[in-house]
Amino acid sequence: MIGRVDEKRYAMRASMKYVLPVLADIANGIFATFIVGEITETPLTWHFMVGVVLAMLPDIDAVPRLFRTGYIVATKDNPRDHRDYVHYPIVFFLVGLIMAVVSMFWGLLFLLTTMLHFINDTWGTGWGIKWLWPFTDKKYKFSWFDANRQIKTDLTSTTILPVASNEWIDRVYLTINPISIAEYALFAVSVMLLVIYFVVE
Repeated sequence: MIGRVDEKRYAMRASMKYVLPVLADIANGIFATFIVGEITETPLTWHFMVGVVLAMLPDIDAVPRLFRTGYIVATKDNPRDHRDYVHYPIVFFLVGLIMAVVSMFWGLLFLLTTMLHFINDTWGTGWGIKWLWPFTDKKYKFSWFDANRQIKTDLTSTTILPVASNEWIDRVYLTINPISIAEYALFAVSVMLLVIYFVVE
């Protein structure tokens, strides 16, 4: 009986780690909603949920990859990073501008949440973002820390080493490093702001 309880507890703890990589996106969605609400003088309630969803929107390309390959990161057998499909800031920027013509609040929220996502991906995990696409396919990354440091950055199938599907989560989010500290701090501050906004005021 005790063994089964321990197994369930271990399984729950193991599955909870998959939430860790999205904490910064959740925080960015909350911060962006606060900022845009202040700029447009919009009373905020359920808007925070939409902000969080929009902050995760650029990662929609990870979902089919996960179902198709069982991996989010590139591997020897699947050398393309999920960020190669829709992580193009210019596209999201233009969509946000068009949305702002229709609704200033929603357009600005779309712009700010998605741009914060790309900034996080540029500084945080992965191989960077194609900020200047379609003029160049070069990826820009401003962090020394690479979650996928076992994989060489030219991403050809002959140079990519096999990695465990979620080894990068352990390496980044279950150790103390600049990315985990920054992302956990952002999340903690965003939750405190929400509590202050809804409970204290």
